[in-house]
Amino acid sequence: MHAEHDKEQQVRPEVRVPRSGVDGFSPAALRRRRAQRRLSLSDLADLSGVSETTINSWELGHALPTPSTLATVAKALGTRIADLAPVPESELRMADLRHHLGQSQDDTANAARLSRARLAAIETGRRQPRDSELDTLAALYEVSPAQLAGIWQRTRDRRLARLRNK
Repeated sequence: MHAEHDKEQQVRPEVRVPRSGVDGFSPAALRRRRAQRRLSLSDLADLSGVSETTINSWELGHALPTPSTLATVAKALGTRIADLAPVPESELRMADLRHHLGQSQDDTANAARLSRARLAAIETGRRQPRDSELDTLAALYEVSPAQLAGIWQRTRDRRLARLRNK
């Protein structure tokens, strides 16, 4: 019965990202992974502890998961968050790295011993990270400091280009 219900659902192709949602989240990737595991919505809800209604709203594109909730579902599916929220490496932002670890901005700020405002300024390219911050964040995000510096620079460049075009 759940399989028939799943097929009847209509899917919005694009999802607008709220501030707390995981950017790049793919409802189709979640549905595909759930189907590969031959799980109904209720099965996944039982395995993950996330409500069926919530998972359904993600799959329909009506809502986006928070990093921590998506981490819970990804774990139940035996996959990575990055598989459910694929972002091409050339487009990765610092927030994507954080989301792929299932962390909120508060989680990461606390772990890095930064204020949330400082982390937000770094993530959006408004403030350049100090070398010590870059090292700490790179370790948390499981990338090299050089990779993180490149991601930050790309974010900064995009921000400045967007501001110039206003």
